Amino acid sequence: MFKTLMSDITFKQVFSDKEVLFDFVNSFFEYLNLNYSASICDITPQVYMLPNKVKVKAYLGDLKVVLANGMILSIEVYKNRFTKSDYKKSLVYECKLNVEQMKEGENDYSKVKKVMSLNFIVGNFRRMTNETVNRYSFICTDNNKYVDDGDLDMYLIRVDKKLKGNKRFEKWLQLLRAETIEELEKIGGNDEIMLKMIKRLKKWLGKEENVEFEEYVESVQYRAEEIGIEKGKKIGEAKGKKLGEAKGKAEKSQEIAKNMLNKKIDIETITSCTGLNKKEILSLQRRLY
Repeated sequence: MFKTLMSDITFKQVFSDKEVLFDFVNSFFEYLNLNYSASICDITPQVYMLPNKVKVKAYLGDLKVVLANGMILSIEVYKNRFTKSDYKKSLVYECKLNVEQMKEGENDYSKVKKVMSLNFIVGNFRRMTNETVNRYSFICTDNNKYVDDGDLDMYLIRVDKKLKGNKRFEKWLQLLRAETIEELEKIGGNDEIMLKMIKRLKKWLGKEENVEFEEYVESVQYRAEEIGIEKGKKIGEAKGKKLGEAKGKAEKSQEIAKNMLNKKIDIETITSCTGLNKKEILSLQRRLY
């Protein structure tokens, strides 16, 4: 059974290899002409335990990468259409990595290294642009200058967009969206690094328990979304019912107040009987007469 590389568990397994990830990240830097080199010191994948045990996330994102210069990359893949909620999630992960660099009691913020968030997504997020890669950072809205020199950079990278170029990073994007092993092998050709990635993928998918585990996690995530939707509906229904009851009660009170006004009963008595305040009763009175 083939699982696209945009499946987060498969992505973590395949790209947690330093040589593969080194090539992948450097091709991104080269694609955007960024003056960085991904000399990787440490890779931390998100950790899951087996289905019959407790599920643990040692790190919230898919891959956390620390480079030799101290810069941190948060790498995340989204196989479904990227939403505003996904954007907020990636922003939280990025800020979390920024905060975690400071030890308790320290106040030397100059030690905090740059954090870059790379998000491989499907769809044109909020129809911002039609570019393959879009960068988000803190800017001054008056002059569009960067506030923090890009210390918190987020990139949204479209995997579903058709590519016309032949740059190495574009080739990696083609591999990410491939739907069969045959397609992967055709794109990878004789490239040693890409063949190594495909070999790792085959090894992972060749173990039935890994595929079952991946399907289990996906089903848990899907069910969690369903539960969230169901809960939202119930809350909405409850709020709607409550609002409806309140509206009905108010309308009933107003009808009683109208009848009492028609019988020339004083306002103080009407207030006491209906629960309406003086202002509401006077308003009703003006409409009646």
